Amino acid sequence: MSGLLYISKKTCFSACWLAKLSLTYFKRGAAMAYCYLLLAICLELIATNFLKLSAGFSRLVPTIITVSAYCACFYFFSLSLRGIKLSIAYATWSGVGIIFASLLSYFLFKESLTGWQLLGLGLIVCGTIIANLTGGH
Repeated sequence: MSGLLYISKKTCFSACWLAKLSLTYFKRGAAMAYCYLLLAICLELIATNFLKLSAGFSRLVPTIITVSAYCACFYFFSLSLRGIKLSIAYATWSGVGIIFASLLSYFLFKESLTGWQLLGLGLIVCGTIIANLTGGH
């Protein structure tokens, strides 16, 4: 019973800490900043995949989509920097971008992922989480 009580206190403390943390983000406008960052990441993934399809900028439509998506990506990334520190925003952008670019290349372009590559991607996820949790927003 005491073990259950200990877990409950720990869980309660964690929930309170997360609630306080989310209120801090909301007050500073970080919620919207993270929305801009998510949009920038999505646009970067679109641009990167169309970059591969552009075949060295030799195909017009994929080239136009690539350039447009990168421009929009950097615009929204710059907006995210109003509420997120550059180091945290860039770590998140890079980490999440690498993970999803790897997954998209695996599913869309049938590129392989080895066990070592999956381990590396897992470490990137851990690093991105640690950077966000300790970033001092």
